[in-house]
Amino acid sequence: MKKEILRMENVTRQIEGITYLNNINFHIFKDEIMGLLTLNSQGEHQLVSLISQNLPIQYGRIYFDDLLVNSYAHSDMTRNRVSLIGAGSRLVNNLTISDNIFVLRRGFKKWFIKRSVLNLQVQKLLEEINIEMKPGRQVKGLSSLERCTVELLRAVTAGSELIILNNLSSFFSTVELRKFLDIVQFFRKEGIAFLYISCDYKELIQACHRIAILDSGKIIKILPKKEMSAGHISPYIISFDSLTMMESPEAGSSIFQFENVSTDYIENLSFSINKGECTVILDMNNSGLQEIIALILGEKSPLQGAVLCEGGKESAQNIGIIPADPIPGQIFENFSYAENICFFTDVKIKKSISRKKLLKSVINEYEPFIGPEIHTKNISELELSSLYNIVYFRYHLYHPKILFCIQPLAQADMYLRRHILGLIQKLKNKGITIVILTVSISELMDVADRVLIMKDAKMIKDCRNDEFLLFQSHSGEQNSI
Repeated sequence: MKKEILRMENVTRQIEGITYLNNINFHIFKDEIMGLLTLNSQGEHQLVSLISQNLPIQYGRIYFDDLLVNSYAHSDMTRNRVSLIGAGSRLVNNLTISDNIFVLRRGFKKWFIKRSVLNLQVQKLLEEINIEMKPGRQVKGLSSLERCTVELLRAVTAGSELIILNNLSSFFSTVELRKFLDIVQFFRKEGIAFLYISCDYKELIQACHRIAILDSGKIIKILPKKEMSAGHISPYIISFDSLTMMESPEAGSSIFQFENVSTDYIENLSFSINKGECTVILDMNNSGLQEIIALILGEKSPLQGAVLCEGGKESAQNIGIIPADPIPGQIFENFSYAENICFFTDVKIKKSISRKKLLKSVINEYEPFIGPEIHTKNISELELSSLYNIVYFRYHLYHPKILFCIQPLAQADMYLRRHILGLIQKLKNKGITIVILTVSISELMDVADRVLIMKDAKMIKDCRNDEFLLFQSHSGEQNSI
């Protein structure tokens, strides 16, 4: 009989009168990877916190390792043997890999540490999982894969019985994700249980034994392995088919180029972006994307070669950039909704029209798209999807020659993903050239006209939307992208 690590029975958690978790029922077995498909973000953070620590609940019971650890009658705030691995680093940058794995863990009581012994122990662990890293290396420069591997080793050596994997594809490339899941499978066979959280069911299907679907703080379905397919999942998730699409444009003239660009990390990289297209640059192993982003942002200059916009040097007014998490840096709370949308346009028109007339004109033009929300004065009261409207409609109005979207779906739940794709499609429909830089293709094929595939900091394939599907199947990547 399988041993349960976690069981939640009829669990409801409320904070300040708001119900975040509603009658949650599910369990996780030892040596199982349990998937959690989140349709929206409501309840996700609270569920992770509640599994990790025995916080107060209003109803239900929670069992960990067959022991009652939390109930509506008593919550002692103790922590369970649970670790979390996600986008944010939990390592200390100026310490070594060995120090992070052993010295900083709870329960480590040695006063005098023989570093060679620690390094030898770490080296044995790394050899078991077939990963090459030097135990004495500082963690500051680790890749996402290396950093998460160290966090996983620390969790295992600290005695964690359940490890939560949170939205790995938001920061892992396709190749990195596959490698990390191989390591996860190794420790699963050693008896560790995993809860794998994602808003992309394709990501979960490839790794999980069962999948629970969380919608607005409630488990609405648990799918066994035999039902883990698009056909069984589709009734519970939103459709991406209703986006208002236009036919993919014919390849236009080149509007943006990298010409034989070299930096410390890329060598002789060349590609071009065609006018009017939506092009996805997919970095299969996260080898050069950050360099491309740094060059586009002007954070560094090429050692050789050139970055050109319409045949000349790049111009800030010709290029728009939407970062992976655009709300903190591109929303101004002291401005109204309409003032936020007009933010770049003020520069473009150079005060040839009064600000009052500009705002009135923009409100009249965009109210059919946005609705009465465009009259909002205090935008701090708006929902997240409305704030994304501001970011994308700002560029819809500004109409740059080319717009770079960096990992546009990385921070989004399933509902927000669909909303963002709809906004990207509106920009496409207006004829704006769009470049999406990503390490995970996800649902982006719904808006892409063309895909540039990058691996080991080199462009290995340039294909149209339909050709990419053939490339996936022929290269064996279909199950991991």
